Amino acid sequence: MKRLLPLLYCLLFVATAIALFGDTSMEVDWNRREIRLMISEEVASFTPLARGELQRRIESEMAERFLAAASGLQLNSSTRLEEWIRTNPDRLPELFDRLQEIRTQGSSYSAEFKSLSLRYRIPLFPNLAEVFIDHRRGYTLAPTLFHVPSAAFTGILIYAQEELPVHGENRESTIVPALFPRIWDDSMQLLFEPRMMDRETILTEGCVAYADSFSSDSIRNRVGPNPLRIAARGLFGITPTDPIISRADALALLNAPGGRDLLSQGRIAIIYPEQEVE
Repeated sequence: MKRLLPLLYCLLFVATAIALFGDTSMEVDWNRREIRLMISEEVASFTPLARGELQRRIESEMAERFLAAASGLQLNSSTRLEEWIRTNPDRLPELFDRLQEIRTQGSSYSAEFKSLSLRYRIPLFPNLAEVFIDHRRGYTLAPTLFHVPSAAFTGILIYAQEELPVHGENRESTIVPALFPRIWDDSMQLLFEPRMMDRETILTEGCVAYADSFSSDSIRNRVGPNPLRIAARGLFGITPTDPIISRADALALLNAPGGRDLLSQGRIAIIYPEQEVE
C-alpha cells in the first residue's frame, strides 16, 4: 500500500493541475530547444502592488502550471511527459527542482488592463532533459558485415519535411519532434538511439537538432560543411517521432570513416516541416 501512495498522489496532482490551470499554454521551440510558457490572469487593479502579488502567486504555482501545459511534451515515440510521470512518480521531485530554473521572459497587460500576461522559458537541454536520462556512458554499434564504399562526412542531415508513411500503419504523417528520437533503417534495424551518446554529450548538445531549413547557423555548426544528406523514407513509433532511412544510406554511414562517431556525438540534424505558432 505504501508503494502505491506516491503514484496515487502523482495522478491526483497531475489531474488537478490540468483541471485548474487552463489559462497556461505552452509552445516548444525545437530550433532553440526550449519550452515557452504563456500565462494570462485577470488582475485586481492596475497597480505595481497588484501586479507583484499576482506574479508571486503565479510563480508559487509554477510546477502545477507547467504540468498542466506540458503534459503532452513528447519524450520519445511511445512516451509523453504525463505518461512518464505516471510510471515514475518517485522522480517527480527531480522534475520540480528543474522547474525552479524557469526564466522570466517578460510580461504585458491586455489592451483594457484587465489581465496580465507573463512569459517564461525553460531550456530542454540540459535543464529538463537531465531528469529523463538514466545512463552515463554511450555505446558503439557493432561493425556491419556488409561493406560499401563511402566517403568521410562531417555530420548527418535527414530531410523529413513532407508527409511520410508510418511503419505498420495505413497512413502518412509529418514527423513529430521529441527529446529522445531514434533512427531506423528500412529493414527496421536500429541505427541510432540516445543511449549511444554519453550523458554529458546529450545534456550539452541534445540528441539531434531540429530546423526547418539548412540555412540555420546552428544546424550547419552541428553537421559541418559536408554532411551525409539523407531523405527519410518513413516514420516509426506510436507517435511518429523516429525517421526511417534506406538501408543503403545506413550502410554508407556505418562504412564511412568515423561514421559511428557521428552517431555517438549526436552530429545529427533533422529538417522538419515549418511549425505554426500555437
